[in-house]
Amino acid sequence: MMDPELRIRLFRSLLLARAFEEKKIELAKEINAVDLGPCSCYGQEAIPVGFCFGLEKDDYVLPSIRSYLPADISKGVPLKAVAAEMFCRAGGPSNGRELSSKITFPELRVIGGTGVLGNNITVTAGIALAAKYKKTRQVAVCFMGDGTSNREEFYSGINFAALKKLPAIFVVETNLIAEFTPFQKFIPVAHIADRAAAFGIPGRIVDGNDLFAIHEAAQEAVQRARRGEGPTLVECKTCRVRPMSEMGDPKKGLPLGLIEEWKKKDPVKRMKEHMLKTGALKEKDILRLEEECRAEVGEAIQWAKESPYPTPEEVMRGVYAEGVTIE
Repeated sequence: MMDPELRIRLFRSLLLARAFEEKKIELAKEINAVDLGPCSCYGQEAIPVGFCFGLEKDDYVLPSIRSYLPADISKGVPLKAVAAEMFCRAGGPSNGRELSSKITFPELRVIGGTGVLGNNITVTAGIALAAKYKKTRQVAVCFMGDGTSNREEFYSGINFAALKKLPAIFVVETNLIAEFTPFQKFIPVAHIADRAAAFGIPGRIVDGNDLFAIHEAAQEAVQRARRGEGPTLVECKTCRVRPMSEMGDPKKGLPLGLIEEWKKKDPVKRMKEHMLKTGALKEKDILRLEEECRAEVGEAIQWAKESPYPTPEEVMRGVYAEGVTIE
């Protein structure tokens, strides 16, 4: 049974992720001017929060394009750093050079992706291989959508990790649609977790809207990896209740009726009900936590907006090595 205080902290992390997602949706048009079609993790936050909360500082996290914000802040990346990158301001991890969904924060071992879906899978295998060679006890947690599980990187990356028994966890956020294509039209199996059998590793299915179940599954996979027993494939079942990007057409997605049904299973709503039912928190406590989270996010956004843009000289910083003589 999870410690009561730990449950409250985990729940607060979920509320913080939701507060930031709500603000991102609210400011989508403004953000889009510099951050290119922000993708929302609204309704799916329990997955990255459940996995990243409780990881050690030296553990690696490689988020998906949708899970990045809750994953980053649950791992400990400062809200102001995320917000600054979101508004292309100095003060972000790359001083406005990259999309917020691609943030790399080396101090906390958060490794951003590229525009190529699935690239983080093979990178995860490489990072885990290094950790095994160095005997550091580090693990690498990789997130991906259900569509990415059809890419070649899924098979080559997980196959290599399984072969070498690497300390990696591969998390599939099955949200029933890949961009505009429903799950049934591109996946011939009912459960992506079943594909784990081909690699000889455990494949686990988890309710992607149950924060505590996800965290429990995450801890089991992490401990297995630390023991040297190899990777785990975890499929978290959820549903994308927002458009592909916040600038997209909500009609170009799943049927609205299906989305409304899944909204009733919203992870924040479910966790609120659980905390009240078990007596862990009272209504006034939850309202206070929500207000605190909104205030933190609001402060970070305001700070980012008031921060200066990068200087023109920034465009050449980090392009060429300094102090190196080339003959």
